[in-house]
Amino acid sequence: MKRTPLKRKKRMARQKARRLNDSFYDGHAKRPPEYIDEDYLEHLRYQPGRSPDGTTTAPSVPHHARHDANGASLGKNIKDDRRAMSMSRENHDHLHNLSGPFRGWSKAKRREWENQQIAEQRPVYLATLRREDEP
Repeated sequence: MKRTPLKRKKRMARQKARRLNDSFYDGHAKRPPEYIDEDYLEHLRYQPGRSPDGTTTAPSVPHHARHDANGASLGKNIKDDRRAMSMSRENHDHLHNLSGPFRGWSKAKRREWENQQIAEQRPVYLATLRREDEP
């Protein structure tokens, strides 16, 4: 016996194409104001990029950790600028592709390393802010 596909009695309604408005491309459109710290990101861009073997290279790019300090996920599209660290472009790509020095690292090990880097870099930035505020 030959099977035939089920036939719909009614045609499916066409779904409207998702329109991408300008706010979709604005990186700050969906983020709470307390997550935005452009000055810190600018500070990270001028810092040497960190790598897992302890070497530093320039130029660097900010890498946003997608979890808080306790390991809870912030969500796929939420970026907390306070949870960013400087990395060289090459190592940043390796981290996202899980290649190079990050090959074979577990998620827990990557998060531990990210937390360590952020814990080292964020206080340096806050100290420079305090120095600038002093008369």
